[in-house]
Order: sequence, then structure tokens, then C-alpha cells
Amino acid sequence: MTLVEAVPDAVDRLEEYVLGDPRHLYDRGARHVVRDAEGTSVRVRVHLAAPAVAARPRARAAPIEGGGWRITDR
Repeated sequence: MTLVEAVPDAVDRLEEYVLGDPRHLYDRGARHVVRDAEGTSVRVRVHLAAPAVAARPRARAAPIEGGGWRITDR
């Protein structure tokens, strides 16, 4: 097992995450992302807000004008 594979399991134990338990705050998933430096696509593990958690901000949130989320004035 590599470190990348071991860390999520350790985090799950620490946060008492149990797959399929409706009480947890997040769901694990995998996504493909494009690295800016090389433009290559890589698969990464992500933690996403569980449906009950994600529903709260969606009910109150307003779209970001232009759709961008990065801060570019640094």
C-alpha cells in the first residue's frame, strides 16, 4: 500500500467515517483534474460535502459573477 492509499483510510478512521452511513459530513470520490504546469490530466481523491451538508449553502448561495472562483489579484 502506498502513502496515497493509506492516508485516506487513516483519515476515515480519525473522522469515524463509515461508507454508506448517512450521518457523515463528507463523501469520498475521485475526479480527473488538469495540472496547470504541464496540462496533464491526473486522477485525484477528493472529499465532497455529503448531500445534507451541501444542501445548506446551495439553498442560500448566489452564483459567482463570471463563473470564476480563483483570486487573481495577488
